[in-house]
Amino acid sequence: MGPFVTIRPIMAVQVEIPYHTIWNFPQKRSEVFAYFADLEKALTAHFPGLDRVKQVGDTYVWEFEPLEYSGYKLDFRFNTQIQVKPDETIQAVPAGGGLGKLNCTWTFTETHGTQVEYRAKLVVELPVPGLLKGMVTGVATKEITKLFERYSASVIQKFKT
Repeated sequence: MGPFVTIRPIMAVQVEIPYHTIWNFPQKRSEVFAYFADLEKALTAHFPGLDRVKQVGDTYVWEFEPLEYSGYKLDFRFNTQIQVKPDETIQAVPAGGGLGKLNCTWTFTETHGTQVEYRAKLVVELPVPGLLKGMVTGVATKEITKLFERYSASVIQKFKT
């Protein structure tokens, strides 16, 4: 008999990260909406680490730069379908494939300018050992929240007058 080998299954930790913010801009709703509706341009211009958003048929593929932490390299790619209600909402909902599920909603309300409510929820499975679950969940939540906050700050800067 040969040596005894223990095969450990690759474990995955599922992390759910919600984000919510409200932006107020002096510009007209139609102008703000038109900017956000050009997803490929508006997202890559402001979302840190987002290499590109490309449309493949009726699916938008979001490709991020890999994140590295403690020797783990995490590639993020999300597939979404886009639903648009002109001048009111843009919603990205998960489509098949990708490496997680990303939901984003931009809701546009006319005020003395425009109020945009942005909600996002990212659900991703990270391939790490179960022993690291607590640490990885906290770090992933912190780092992804930072990306959302940097996105928010960049959008605010764009419309600042």
